[in-house]
Amino acid sequence: MRLQYTYEESDCYAYDPEATYIGGAPPIRTEGIPVGWKKGSFAMQDGLDLSSFNVRNRRYNNKAGNNNLSDINNWNSGYWATVLITPKHAIGCRHYWRTVPAQERKQRFMGKSGKIYYPEWESTTEFNGDRIVITFKEELPEDVTPIEGCDIGYVPVGSKIYQLTNQGMLHYMYSKGGKVTSYGGRPPRVYDFEYEVDDIMGEREGIWSGDSGTPTFVKDEQNGKLYWLGNKWGGFPMTQDSESTQEIVDFVKGATSDKRPTGYDWKVARLSGGGMDYNNDGIIDSADLGNVLAAFGMDAKGYYEQFDLNDDGKVDSGDMGQIFANWGATAEMVVFDPTDPPPPTQRQKPLNPNEDEWKIEKQD
Repeated sequence: MRLQYTYEESDCYAYDPEATYIGGAPPIRTEGIPVGWKKGSFAMQDGLDLSSFNVRNRRYNNKAGNNNLSDINNWNSGYWATVLITPKHAIGCRHYWRTVPAQERKQRFMGKSGKIYYPEWESTTEFNGDRIVITFKEELPEDVTPIEGCDIGYVPVGSKIYQLTNQGMLHYMYSKGGKVTSYGGRPPRVYDFEYEVDDIMGEREGIWSGDSGTPTFVKDEQNGKLYWLGNKWGGFPMTQDSESTQEIVDFVKGATSDKRPTGYDWKVARLSGGGMDYNNDGIIDSADLGNVLAAFGMDAKGYYEQFDLNDDGKVDSGDMGQIFANWGATAEMVVFDPTDPPPPTQRQKPLNPNEDEWKIEKQD
């Protein structure tokens, strides 16, 4: 389902030229070409690193409805998304790729610096779960950030769930917990969230035409990193123990070279393990103890505050004791419970949609 955008802060990119159309769009059009990150955008305000997602031109291509055709949000650009999971591998939507396969050779990524990179295509491999993996000939530089996966069943209630549309726009909703299904005698599994929509995003009106494979992700507020939940309507959701996920984990692990003799170690996180699960692997263990030891002796200020587990102002043996007391605790699946509504979420409200002025307020 699509959201109507009210404010231009949803745009993630600056364009040159801006996308235009004549006489109702195709076949006469000018594509908007991304040239940098847009200042004052939702993405910038939330501190999101979107360099993991390929850059797509903005254009009036396929109609997503018959109303408000002067609004580019009612159109689909016709370009499919890819998500960088290692410096050399990106995942896309398989059924969209089969429709427009030539786009595999025209991938672009915008680094954190705003510089655009054009990796050279080497191969495309099909996988289950409606996914493909594109392998590039060379690794992208550190200016472009590969993203770690995230198991949709282990995302805390109240988390902000983002989606990056084909028109380079960002929208978000809040998770109220997971919706569960069970089939074929398998254990229950979360297949999507029960969402709460921020009023600023407007009303849900219709479905995108051709927006298969929309990158969907969440930000861990503790470490500031983004985690990829899958591509909605074409490779969604991501779960840690699924066969389709393991196929991709094994594929990039086997992509060895002189530079990478053991391949690439791609992980799928579980974010509901609590504040002590520093590496988000869903269990409190030696890796998390290692984080406390690395901060041992530091004053609990700034970055080091998260390691002061007993709130005594220092990172010391007392905090190690907290880790040992919770050793082996595992993340729990987060399921929507209509009888136990989540606490009020904090929402952004624009004082003036044409200015970069924002405040935070609680909603009832």
